[in-house]
Amino acid sequence: MTARQPAKVIAIDVAGRTPPHDLDLEVSTLDAALTMPEHYLVDLRAVLRDGAAYYAGAHRTIWTAICALDDAGQPVDPRTVVAELRAGGNLEKVGGVTYLSSLVGKSSHSTHAKAHAERLVDLALCRSVIDTAQVFVGRAMVTPGTGRDLAAEFAAAGTAAVIRVDGWKPKEHWQQYAEQVAASLSR
Repeated sequence: MTARQPAKVIAIDVAGRTPPHDLDLEVSTLDAALTMPEHYLVDLRAVLRDGAAYYAGAHRTIWTAICALDDAGQPVDPRTVVAELRAGGNLEKVGGVTYLSSLVGKSSHSTHAKAHAERLVDLALCRSVIDTAQVFVGRAMVTPGTGRDLAAEFAAAGTAAVIRVDGWKPKEHWQQYAEQVAASLSR
């Protein structure tokens, strides 16, 4: 058996590149929440939480309106969401009634809404890692000589980025790993 070779690490210029996202999956989850909330909304809320996983700002705003209605015990459907968006001054910001109507029935795969939501969270985590890494690359370029401290801060910031997007607490082994990394870097 041959030893496994380490992966080749290459630098990638991310300037001008679009972060990972999937607008079709975003539409699919909104369609499921708008057309069959009784079947999908509980699972979608458990996965998407506050909607930070949505890449499109309009989709985050629509999701927020859906959650506000659900929190208030109001029915969730296209008409009530339009009214909620209008009341908050957000209807035109998301594209108006026309855009909201275009979301309904657009997806034929709403039965996979939870899996789609989980994929959206994965993509959002990738974006969060990219954002966090870019901040630390910039800091490393302008503050050389503080590598150990910067690496420990990066480990902590990466954990915080996951918590911010996904809302879950890191599993114990991840927390222990972050602590071990921080301890080894501070020696």
